[in-house]
Amino acid sequence: MVLKIVQVPMDEALKAALDELADATGKSRAEIVREACHVLLEHREMERLEREYLAAHAGVPDSTDIGETQVALLEQVLEPEDWSAEYDAWKQANLTPRHA
Repeated sequence: MVLKIVQVPMDEALKAALDELADATGKSRAEIVREACHVLLEHREMERLEREYLAAHAGVPDSTDIGETQVALLEQVLEPEDWSAEYDAWKQANLTPRHA
């Protein structure tokens, strides 16, 4: 990887804090600035993805009406099933169902 030189003007307090961090971590000032840039870019990407996710789900209702309707319809179509034996075997094996 070829590194390019970038000059970054900063006030004395920020430079002093950066130098202090460099001394404490044994990293160069440039390495810390590169790391900070990567963190900022990753943070911005996460914010962008979150905005995209929220926008995509903005029209999705928060109610359970659709799910409850689907359950009611399926109960009319599907035969009831007895899972008690499987559940008892599960309990005997000291496994916990995911919904518990």
